[in-house]
Amino acid sequence: MVIKLKLERSDNIGLLISNLSENINKLLLSKKREINRIDLSEIDWVCPLSILPIAVLISDLQDKGYNFNIIPPINQNIRSYLKAINFFKGIGTYADRKSVV
Repeated sequence: MVIKLKLERSDNIGLLISNLSENINKLLLSKKREINRIDLSEIDWVCPLSILPIAVLISDLQDKGYNFNIIPPINQNIRSYLKAINFFKGIGTYADRKSVV
């Protein structure tokens, strides 16, 4: 299953929370018996409110036996930020292969 996450760029807290809720609902559709691919390739904006709860949910689902493969952002600044906050640490595999990106 491919789960494409979208992160809104906004100063509107209501919009950010709504966007977070949509992303959480997408992640909750993950299949336990298959590798779930989380597509972050088109992300060009990240704020802590939008990404940290997602990281916690992915970690919790992994503890319950779910498998994830991350398609990283194409945007190098966003990819660097996610690495800096250890977003990818502990997530199944980091799909940083030329065939994926």
